[in-house]
Amino acid sequence: MKSKYKLSTGFTLIELLVVIAVIGLLASVIMVSLNSAKAKARDTKRKADLKQVATALNLYYDENNFLPGNASGWCSLFIHGATGFTGNAMPAPLLTKYMSSIPYDPIWAGDGNPNSYTADYLYYNVDNTNGKFTLCANFEQDPGSLTVTCGTNYKYCISQ
Repeated sequence: MKSKYKLSTGFTLIELLVVIAVIGLLASVIMVSLNSAKAKARDTKRKADLKQVATALNLYYDENNFLPGNASGWCSLFIHGATGFTGNAMPAPLLTKYMSSIPYDPIWAGDGNPNSYTADYLYYNVDNTNGKFTLCANFEQDPGSLTVTCGTNYKYCISQ
């Protein structure tokens, strides 16, 4: 005897919608994780950049017996393309003798406003004659901020 009900071999509309919703949810979780990993990678690059610049500043001090900048207490941004100390700009070519190129903050990659305290790394000449300085960067992941004598908030600084 044949049944008058035919077995369904396909998917219902509800089943398809549930599968699509689950795939969408998984994709959004993966995207959030990926963005977090990218921000962490940029923060790691910032740390490495500051260490590299600190080494170049130490080499500059060893050779010249003073740090770049007008005097102790002087704040500067590393301005790419600047040729002299103007306003709050430290010319990046000043240290190219000690490093191949001055690094940009990875999120800006040279496209930011170079006169903004968030566009590049900050250099603070603490004590010109004793070689003491502070370098700062804005981090995306690390909580909190440090107030630098320059009056701006940064989330990561190294001092030497």
